[in-house]
Amino acid sequence: DLSSGINAEWPLRPGFDRRIADIESAIHAIKKGGFETLLAVELLEAQVLLKKLKRIQKAALEVAKLSQQTIAIMKSYNKPPDVVTQVMRSVFLLLGNKSSELQTWPDILIQLNKIGKINTKRRIQCCVPEDIDYSAAQKVELILCKYDEELVFDTTQALGVFYNWAECIADERLALPVKITEKNKSSGLFGAARPPPLQEGGIVASGTPPTKKEKSTDCDSALIPLL
Repeated sequence: DLSSGINAEWPLRPGFDRRIADIESAIHAIKKGGFETLLAVELLEAQVLLKKLKRIQKAALEVAKLSQQTIAIMKSYNKPPDVVTQVMRSVFLLLGNKSSELQTWPDILIQLNKIGKINTKRRIQCCVPEDIDYSAAQKVELILCKYDEELVFDTTQALGVFYNWAECIADERLALPVKITEKNKSSGLFGAARPPPLQEGGIVASGTPPTKKEKSTDCDSALIPLL
């Protein structure tokens, strides 16, 4: 089966960099092997997936690049504009916090001030769309659609960057099924497949199961260095 490499099960969180590299390798293998016609559907799906992954990777990278000083400007508000509260509430809803934990600006600051493995930047680097509750993504979409991107960036740079990430990943979650099964996770949007390995003669072999070590769901190795 020439397409089995594209649809092979693969770890849920190998990190965006490796997922992107895997898909780029798969696309290259298909083209190099002359299978563009035979695997036209799989090739198109891989190209669309690559674009989506790069979009989320870019948004998460922009968050990681924010300096503490830039974030501190936003955190210095005693009574922030409504847009600040709502955008940051959206961020934490997507990260899995309950609405009851995000009722007021001081509540949101508690989350924003957390350090170590549960700091906001780190949580964002670990966040993938299939882990987000569908209803949370719907709620965030309704919140963010009220605000113009230019207005958000004019408020503070940090807020604009968080807004872009929230809008991006909520959009991708809403493009997935309402209920995510393990099968969806391994073969769907972010269960990125390994490139189909080439045997001698340019034949595409079936996908190779990941090793026990590769199945780790710890995203630490995939984290972008945090400032």
